[in-house]
Amino acid sequence: MHEAARVTYRRTVSLQTRIALILWLLALLGASLSAALLMRRVDAELIEGARTTLINDTRLQANLFLRKVDEARRDVGLMAGTPPIAGLQRSLANDGVDPLDGSTAEQWRHRLNDIFAELLANKPGYVQARYIGFADGGRELVRVHREADGRLLRCTADQLQQKGEEPYMQDGRGYAPGTAHASSISLNREHGRIVQPPEPVLRVFTTIVTPTGEPYGLVIINLEAGALLARVAEAPGRQRRYYLTDGDGHYLWHPDPSRRFELERDAKTRPLDELPLLGKVMAGSDPASSMVDDVAELVVAARVVRYGTATDQRRLGIVAVDSFDSITEVTDRTLRDIVAMVFAIAAFAVVFAFFLARLVTRPVATLTEAVRTMDLATATIQAPKNLTGEAAELAEALHRAFEALGEHNAELAAKNRELEQFAYVASHDLQEPLRTLTSFANLLEKDLGPDLAGRPKDAVRFILASSERMRELVHALLEYSRLGRERALERVDLGEVVSLALADLQSAIDESGAELDVGPLPTIRGQRVELRLLFQNLVDNALKFRRPGAAPTIAIRAERKGAEWELSVCDDGIGIAEEHRDQIFMIFQRLHARDAYPGTGIGLAHCRKIVDIHGGSIWADANEGGGTCIRFRLPAGVET
Repeated sequence: MHEAARVTYRRTVSLQTRIALILWLLALLGASLSAALLMRRVDAELIEGARTTLINDTRLQANLFLRKVDEARRDVGLMAGTPPIAGLQRSLANDGVDPLDGSTAEQWRHRLNDIFAELLANKPGYVQARYIGFADGGRELVRVHREADGRLLRCTADQLQQKGEEPYMQDGRGYAPGTAHASSISLNREHGRIVQPPEPVLRVFTTIVTPTGEPYGLVIINLEAGALLARVAEAPGRQRRYYLTDGDGHYLWHPDPSRRFELERDAKTRPLDELPLLGKVMAGSDPASSMVDDVAELVVAARVVRYGTATDQRRLGIVAVDSFDSITEVTDRTLRDIVAMVFAIAAFAVVFAFFLARLVTRPVATLTEAVRTMDLATATIQAPKNLTGEAAELAEALHRAFEALGEHNAELAAKNRELEQFAYVASHDLQEPLRTLTSFANLLEKDLGPDLAGRPKDAVRFILASSERMRELVHALLEYSRLGRERALERVDLGEVVSLALADLQSAIDESGAELDVGPLPTIRGQRVELRLLFQNLVDNALKFRRPGAAPTIAIRAERKGAEWELSVCDDGIGIAEEHRDQIFMIFQRLHARDAYPGTGIGLAHCRKIVDIHGGSIWADANEGGGTCIRFRLPAGVET
């Protein structure tokens, strides 16, 4: 190798190396920036989506809570209606013996104990079932409760307590019978002391009265309220926090265990000051709200749950809080993985591109120059003679392709000239005699007036009608020749095109009472006006050739068939005999008399030409339920 050649070679390799490094750095920088911007946008979407997630989360908790309360209200109503409730009241009022059936008070207690025990055995969320009288300081008459180990205990007489000072006892004395009420959530107490470990409960009760209508006592179910917090435990590892308050805003639940049920310890804190969104919701009419705190980087949702009855006016506040770090944790990990992957791909790409450029760049550049300098008028290319391998094969293939293209272009130009001449004749030479014939026929009818009768009058009218028919055919022929002429392809939503076509046919649709069923349709690259005319002609035919006295049903569908889309317009009309299904797509071909079904006989020929323009095929099939299906296929290559 000469020295000059070696210098040129080294300079070429050095330039290629620098270009490869620059491209590598640009690709790396671009990919990293793109990934960072994408992840930032994803973070924003995740944070905004977290508002909906937290609102839905609080709604789920509220629904679970309300369902449990409603279930307890139904159960307490059923318990209040059982025979032992009234039987025990009668026996205690009659020296321990029921005057109706002779049962003793102990027998009635035993029966009610069985009912309460069965209820608690089947409802794990219930911790107590009681019958309490207002007399004797609100002493319990019957009580069954669940022990810490799950056993059910039927309390003896010495285990029954006085509950007359409890708020629910004082409220229940003033309530009418037949309605189940709910208390606020509080910690369960036995003998005046809070049960350990703390047991949050909600009491659902109904008032029992004497036969004379005097308040007698309450039937009460203690509902274990801690189940409401179950979803907190269902999200381990997340930084989501939950707060529950009573109707006055006092904490029932707090992420800090020392602040739970603060009201029970006479705490002086103001939770609504710490949770302003909850205060806003409690004071407003909307049951829930959410917000994004960009300063604290938190997403907050608050909901007020109203339960019980209008008399109770019970409320529960639920607040869910999630941090930006928790929400975007997955995108942070993804971004790190993407950056590492980009570095690896970029390193491999620059090495591969360097060697590939050495093999491909020179012959491709030579061939590109030959194509750039080719004779566009004759569509011929002078391929370089020093090409080898795939580059030589590509040059030969391009040469053959350009030769064939030149021949097709010449044929197409000749056909376009013939079509332009035909269009000119149709629009001028053919229409001019028609206008003359129509004018003289109108003059003849006007001049003769009343003297024109019988066969002459019919002949004049026939001339006018035939002339108008001929004008329509000439106009249709002219429109047929113009289909697809010099119109560029564009992105076309076939669903939108069909909607516009149906809007054009709305009058005919209303008149026929047709029912249309349009399925999902693809988006393609095509000629919008022609595709709209295609669907308009097919639906118009389906409306026109319907069964007499029946409203037509028309279905438009699209289905992927390998490398093509198959679209169909199916009706339940009069149908087409199999031997005529190819004939209908020929220009001016009719299967029915003009007075039975009007038209020019060119509509389906238009359809075939439009499909041909788009490189597809069209045919007719029989519909399974009767009628006709016009089907056509478009290559998948026109998709976008």
